[in-house]
Amino acid sequence: MNRHGAASFAEVVALCWRRPGLLASELAWRWIYGIPALAAVAVACYHIYQLTSGTLQAAGVGQISFGDPYRSAAIVAVVAQILRPVLREIALWLLPVLGIGWAIAAGVGRNIVFRCYAPGLPWRPAALTCVQAIRVIGLAVTLALWWGSMRWSAAVSTVAGVPNLLVYFGLVAIFTLGFLVIWSLFSWVFSIAPLFLLVEGKSLALSLRRSFWPGSATGRLVGVNLAVALIRFGLAVFATVLSLLPLAFVSSAQSLAPYLWLGAVTVLYMVVSGFFQVVRLAAFVEFWKPAQVLQDPASPPLT
Repeated sequence: MNRHGAASFAEVVALCWRRPGLLASELAWRWIYGIPALAAVAVACYHIYQLTSGTLQAAGVGQISFGDPYRSAAIVAVVAQILRPVLREIALWLLPVLGIGWAIAAGVGRNIVFRCYAPGLPWRPAALTCVQAIRVIGLAVTLALWWGSMRWSAAVSTVAGVPNLLVYFGLVAIFTLGFLVIWSLFSWVFSIAPLFLLVEGKSLALSLRRSFWPGSATGRLVGVNLAVALIRFGLAVFATVLSLLPLAFVSSAQSLAPYLWLGAVTVLYMVVSGFFQVVRLAAFVEFWKPAQVLQDPASPPLT
């Protein structure tokens, strides 16, 4: 990688592959947060089970069968109605705690990963934590609006208690795609803001404002962001298909094998997805720094 030209995307991927410590740093901060978060969710789920198991047994809820989706949907609806009040009560405090924890872990962790890639970058975990906190709030609002659209779709596609599945799934597809596009555009700001915080040393407000139009390297930054997003989407689809494979060989949801397989596929997906997250951060630095060097020849290269 030369001083005045940006590396290609393939070169950045190869560089990150040759530096496994980058992926190790990314996975480390994720799991330092993730393991306690999963433990907290597990404790909450056990508490919910203790509070609702008697009611579920009294309701005579049967077993879910993968071969009878309509009966399974009815069972899920009964279970959801019983669980909703308890879930709401726990979610009101657990979700904010998890969100704050994620913002702190991501702010500190991303700063560590950036500095592992380019040691000359500054240490600004507080500013990066604020960026992640705003991102978490934006994601929460987006998910709430999406869930509202799902409820509205179910209401308008049901006539006299009979659901029109064609209309419902059509609305679900339209709303889901629309919110995915909205979130992709919104989250771009928080993906690129750390670049201005660390590489240019700007304030939080200026970094967020600058993120809407980065300047001369906008095309390449958008391109790498889109490429990584498509790769991660493809990985998610592939992981989903892999996770569904055992369903062809089991008939009961109480079988342990599908859940073990799902866990293995999930861990593999998270490792590969984390690698491409590191690639995106490295590519942002590589593609932005040459543009800055061309504007200021005295600026030293980061790598």
